[in-house]
This record gives sequence, C-alpha cells and structure tokens, in this order.
Amino acid sequence: MPFKTPLFEALAEFNFAAVPLLEFRANTLYEIIGKEFPNYQRFPFFLVPAEIPGAQPAVPYSPAYRFTSQDGKRMIQYGPRLLTYHVYLYPGWHQFKEEFTELFSRVAEAGFGLVVERLALTYVNRMPAPTPQALQDLLSIDLGISGDTIPLDFATKRVDTNSVGLSTVTIAPLPPSDLQREQAFGITCAELTFQKGAFSREFVAKRLDWFEAAHGRLKQRFWSMLRSEVQKEWKETHAAELA
Repeated sequence: MPFKTPLFEALAEFNFAAVPLLEFRANTLYEIIGKEFPNYQRFPFFLVPAEIPGAQPAVPYSPAYRFTSQDGKRMIQYGPRLLTYHVYLYPGWHQFKEEFTELFSRVAEAGFGLVVERLALTYVNRMPAPTPQALQDLLSIDLGISGDTIPLDFATKRVDTNSVGLSTVTIAPLPPSDLQREQAFGITCAELTFQKGAFSREFVAKRLDWFEAAHGRLKQRFWSMLRSEVQKEWKETHAAELA
C-alpha cells in the first residue's frame, strides 16, 4: 500500500533553447497568472538566488521573474530559458500534476515562440535531525560523516546517469522557516531529461508520461536511501496515507 514520505516541496520545470532577441513577455505571463500569483520579483541576471537547498543557480537556466501566490506556498519562475512551477507543502502528486499541467498549457497557448530542450522534476524531502550524524542514523547510504563533522556544516551531492537522462541527489541543511521551524536536512532528488520540440499544448501533453515516470523514480530513489528499520517504522506510521 502506498505511504507518505516527508516530501514537502516539489518543482516541475521546462528549459528552453536560446532564442536571439528574446522578448520576455513578462506582462503577458502576468495577465495569464496574475489573479492566482499576484506578487512578483524581478532579478538582475546572474544574481539569482538558488531555490533548491544546497544547489547552485543553474545559469543560464535562471529566472528573471518570480511570481508567488498570496499565501506564498506556490511559485512560478520565468526567464529567457526557464519556466517552473514550484510548490511548498506538497499537495500530493495528482493535484501537483494538474496544477503544473494547466500552467504549462496556458503559457504554451500564449504563443511565446519557445523551443523546449530539457525537462526536470525535483522533490525536496525534509528530514528533521539536529546534526548530520542524526541524519546518518536514518539513512542506508554512507555520507562520510565523522566525529569531526561540524554540526549542520554539511552538504553532499551525487549525480548519476540513466536511460532517460540524469539523476541527482543533494543533501544539505535546511534553515528554519515560518512553515517549518525545527532543524532539518533537505534531501533533494531531481531528474532531468533532454527532449526538444516547440513549446505547445500538444508538446506538454505528450511529455506528461515522462513526468509521471520521473515521479515514481524519485519516490523510489528516496525510499531506497532509508534504513530498513526506518522504512518499516514509516510504513506502519503512514500505511493509510497516499503520497
């Protein structure tokens, strides 16, 4: 039976090929999403903060604009080569997929003239732990933690290739926030594939199978990182819950 992991943040993303003299059309995008995402920020190029804990800004795939919902739990980022839908307090796969599909389809219909070159799906699992060693005690993988490790001064990243693209796992401290105040580490699992085509509603519809498959792989990858006794405890705790 499915069960719930500590997933609290998710991001679906399209990256675009470079286009000469690209018009950002931020005003057009705001007309499409402004009612649901009324707050916005504009960033100078190459000064965009990293959104994924422990990750670096993926220049040139950096946003020029960030639009957020009134409650701050949903976010859209847009730039010359990027469009993302980002949620905090993950609502479950079916709702998340419905929301990002609607966004991508509406933007595709607006006729921005974009050409997709890659897709990405990212999950951040929040692991409450006061120190890196406490985190290590939950995991089946060896993080290389020793007694000399400075508490919370820790980050690791792994990149693998597979039949559909790249997979990454990043583990790093998560600072306390208004939503989550206890000390914790973020285990960020991401999957990336290179698929090219004109950004249209039809292209979005054809790529939903990839997002669905990536969703399953990311959940399984995270689950396999937990020690067997932790898996057993969580399965018993969350046996009646769906992720």
